[in-house]
Amino acid sequence: MYGITVVTEKKKKEKQNGYPMIALLCLIMGVYGILQLLESLTWAVYSKELLYVISGGLSIFLWYFFFYHKRFFKFFMLALSIFFVTAVYLWREQLWRQGIQIANIFLGESTEAVVVNEWMVLLTVFVTTGMFAVEILLQNHTFLYLLTSALLLISPFAGVHPQVGAVVLIIIFQVSFWVMLLTKGSDQKKLRGKSLQVMAAVLTLCFFTVYLLGPYYEQHLYNLAFDLEEHIYHSIDHILGKNENQIADGTISNGNIYQDGTVQLEVVDSGQPSETMYLRAFSGGEYVNGNWERANDEQLLEKIAQSDVGEQWGYRIRSMYNRMFFVMNSNTGDSEPLTLTIYHLDDTDENTYVPYFSQRKYGWNLSEGYPERRGGDTFQYFEQKDMEIDWDQVPETFEYYRDQYLELRNAYMREISTDYIQVPTETIPRLTSLVEQNPKEGLDEISDFILQTLHSRAVYTRTPGWAPFTDDPAEYFLFESGRGYCQHFALTATLMYRLYGIPARYAAGYMVSPSDFEQQENGTYRALVTDENAHAWTEIFLEDYGWVPIETTPSSGNSEEGSEDLTNNTEMDESVSEEDTGQEQTEETETSVTSEVQEENKSGNPEINRDLDDSSRNRSGLIVIGSFFGILILISAGVYYRRVRHLKQMETMNCRMIFSKWISMLHFAGYCMEFDGSEEAFASACMDVIPVITEKEIHMLQDIVSEAAYSAHHISTEKEHFVKDIYDRTAEYIGKNLKWDQKLIFYGWKNFH
Repeated sequence: MYGITVVTEKKKKEKQNGYPMIALLCLIMGVYGILQLLESLTWAVYSKELLYVISGGLSIFLWYFFFYHKRFFKFFMLALSIFFVTAVYLWREQLWRQGIQIANIFLGESTEAVVVNEWMVLLTVFVTTGMFAVEILLQNHTFLYLLTSALLLISPFAGVHPQVGAVVLIIIFQVSFWVMLLTKGSDQKKLRGKSLQVMAAVLTLCFFTVYLLGPYYEQHLYNLAFDLEEHIYHSIDHILGKNENQIADGTISNGNIYQDGTVQLEVVDSGQPSETMYLRAFSGGEYVNGNWERANDEQLLEKIAQSDVGEQWGYRIRSMYNRMFFVMNSNTGDSEPLTLTIYHLDDTDENTYVPYFSQRKYGWNLSEGYPERRGGDTFQYFEQKDMEIDWDQVPETFEYYRDQYLELRNAYMREISTDYIQVPTETIPRLTSLVEQNPKEGLDEISDFILQTLHSRAVYTRTPGWAPFTDDPAEYFLFESGRGYCQHFALTATLMYRLYGIPARYAAGYMVSPSDFEQQENGTYRALVTDENAHAWTEIFLEDYGWVPIETTPSSGNSEEGSEDLTNNTEMDESVSEEDTGQEQTEETETSVTSEVQEENKSGNPEINRDLDDSSRNRSGLIVIGSFFGILILISAGVYYRRVRHLKQMETMNCRMIFSKWISMLHFAGYCMEFDGSEEAFASACMDVIPVITEKEIHMLQDIVSEAAYSAHHISTEKEHFVKDIYDRTAEYIGKNLKWDQKLIFYGWKNFH
């Protein structure tokens, strides 16, 4: 009677028909999707069939007791809790041992497979029970929707590549529960549910496009994703005012690299350079956790100075070492040095860039004609082809200094033979194994093998995608992706030289081509160095040259050059500089090189052990696209969840709480800022800015709120509805008159209506 409907227990069960079975199917699909995702953990060894049986059986028992024998449900949950605690206690030693092994894998300290049956059984029980509790008991799908979406999106960055089955099952689980939960209830909820069903369908299509159709159109998706990422990258840098050379340190990037041609340096040379110029700002000593620590030559020279050999030099040892090869060549060779001045145009760059085979000049530079460029770093240097050191043929007056330099060189070579061959073999097992399986002798043979290995296994690209943060960058570059830029080529080559026992260092700075220089009116040659000249290379130590740059990055897809005899002094410039034009290649060249390498892989080249099908399916570019859509999903879902929660809270608010929110809404819109709603003049002022309500209604609103605050009896439902009606009319009016950006905050964040 009076419009009140009495729902009997029988009708409740009738209304429930169909829902339990659908809930069970959705739950099992979600749990199985998570289990299939776990199958992508290549290091985990466990009984997969057992986990499917446990999860399926546990889902059925939870579902059965909850829907049809609720009085036993609590007892079943208690028994399940006792089992879980008991299992943890009985398996504590295995769990502890396995946990340490798993932690070592994620920290990059181990790559061995781990038997994790106990962990997986407990994880399966926990996941199944947790998903049941959240989805069916609490009927809160948002949390698991966000969690499963995040798992799909971030798993590739942890080295886990989702299988198609896992993706499909998780998507069906997500969409099914949305549809099931949002189509229940009132007409208003149904209407809201329809819009979300459309959203779910669109998101499902996006996921299918990324994970299923992506491999067939990967190059187009790469270009789209990387163009978007580059635009975002440059926009952020522009906003933050960042403009530094991010290559000139020991950090090895796990992602893509973008340059915009920003000028970083100005270099002025006294003559026309004929060779590629390497301006070194960083040399790497110790390789730690995928990055290089700066080489500590100061400590090494200090050790020499404290030895019997170096005690005669004392404080002069650093200066002697820095100038040694330049001074020797000046006194034994026939060539005249060039003079180079380097000016910093980026005030935030604190690096010092030094050319090879040089000595620094203090107190003067080539600033004549460039008054705005005073204060640069000036060096005298020889080009590599002009290095003609002859330790045996020196002027008689120079023999004393020659002997000192020779002692210093030999002492330095003894020290670097241990310091600069150190490699953390435990973090690069495959690279170590590759070198051990291919023994080589002599610098020439070793260099040939290193360059051939790099250029046959990998291609140059600035956009190789994002590597898993758990993998060593050299291992992932050479054995997984086969795509990278100068950092990755130089990193891998340096490690390989060291594994062969040859002292080597990772170097970074700028590479300037002779064609970059233009002659000026005063006879000097000037080049503007941009961020596109940023480069990384390997350097090795030769007794007649000192540290020498070795170009390891292929240029224009030519991977067969650069195999000259590195120990032949007369041809040294050809051996180490033949590839020094390794500037960034075009996308067209990159695509053709990729195709050539893939064809070589398909032909059964034993040096290539990557599975092409897995490689194409797991391209990092697809993850970028998935992440882009995923961010939109997470933001939309988060905003929607917050909105629904606030609107549900409003349904339970009393008139005083609604009145307080009404005042906040007025203030947000800039109305009646000087009032708190209790003043006599408030009604008149409010009516002037909110014409959809009358002054009388506002007075009635104040009276009702006052009555609710000070009266001992409850406010009638009719009065509560009146207050809510005033709020709704005001919110509708304000919402229509706000600007679009204010509307986003009004509806999406403040949730006033």
